[in-house]
Amino acid sequence: MTPTVLFVDDEPRILDGLRRGLRQHRGRWDMVFAPGGYEAIEVLQSRRVDVVVSDMRMPGMDGAHLLAWVRNHQPAAARIILSGHAEPEATLRAAVVAHRFLHKPCDLERLTEVVDGVVEAPQVDRARVAAVLGAVSALPSPPHVVARLRALLDAPDSPLASVLAVVSGDLALSATAVHLASGAFFTAAKGPVAVADAVVMLGVSTLRGLLDTAQVFWPFDETSGPQGLRVEQLSSRAVVAGQLAGQLAADSLDAEGRQHAELGALLRDVGRLACLVGETAALESDLAEAQRTGQSLEQVEVSRAGYARTEIGAALLAVWGLPTPVVVAVQHAQRPWTHGRPADPGYAARAAHLLLQDTPLREPGLVVDPAELDGLLRALRADPASAARTARELTA
Repeated sequence: MTPTVLFVDDEPRILDGLRRGLRQHRGRWDMVFAPGGYEAIEVLQSRRVDVVVSDMRMPGMDGAHLLAWVRNHQPAAARIILSGHAEPEATLRAAVVAHRFLHKPCDLERLTEVVDGVVEAPQVDRARVAAVLGAVSALPSPPHVVARLRALLDAPDSPLASVLAVVSGDLALSATAVHLASGAFFTAAKGPVAVADAVVMLGVSTLRGLLDTAQVFWPFDETSGPQGLRVEQLSSRAVVAGQLAGQLAADSLDAEGRQHAELGALLRDVGRLACLVGETAALESDLAEAQRTGQSLEQVEVSRAGYARTEIGAALLAVWGLPTPVVVAVQHAQRPWTHGRPADPGYAARAAHLLLQDTPLREPGLVVDPAELDGLLRALRADPASAARTARELTA
């Protein structure tokens, strides 16, 4: 089915320019143009769209308000803001509701690249995951972590190092920081962005503004969900897996590959984290089935729904605009390695998560094949005994 892209701008010359400049893509996209937010809503009430590209500053209803409406009424649509203004308050509001942020003037080649990126993001059943992939404006964090971050950001002279320690110790905060830095909301980052780099790029004042929106950093009941897959447990495992993956990749991948491995291991469970909010009962049922049958949790999810919850994370990261190698690393981290396949960042991430099964951070529903793990570590040129020892040390 041809994807539908809705372009919204109150300036007629801008819309006319888009019509002319994007005419060559008519065979790939079904394009609709609206001269303002209210007109866009009329379109959205009559048809489903796949992508909304909106100007930020418009009279009556600005882009942030429009995309908030889209999030609530067509959550499966990817949301892109175009803005030629850098007012901090407006940018913060856009960051809450938009998946991507593009600066005006934006050349048509770049716009095409971004629209193609969200249209071609790894697809699972769109109807099934619309409420997850489209409606996500915040990933859940343990309440005490958000409280700690708020205390630091409310203090007048909190050192950036202290803020970084809190953000980098939590999966949701780390993923959000990387998303905002990679998506050019507040920076012009190129390539993969490490968590530490993302926090430095955003800075304390921006993080404070984001926290004040009460929508980007979200405290969530840490006792909700099945034991071993609760918000704090997912987060703790992800953070250590990221550290371990970088070490495992040290002898087989270059610096960029190691960074991809770290991010792949860290972000592997973003999909599960997002699903934890609305699918707690279903997740508990799937885990019980996995434990009853001896299958992995992902095998049960695939047999029931056709895809694993971890795949939702890869789709979400692609829509957010993270570099393709990071998205691929998240995908490979979910898939069993077979003998003869070369080591890559995703398989370093997978090895890290498998090694953690012999530590206190054991993940329920993850089945370890010793032969796979041994072969995978050797493909990474990592000594299996040393790797297992490192995993235990990181969780001690």
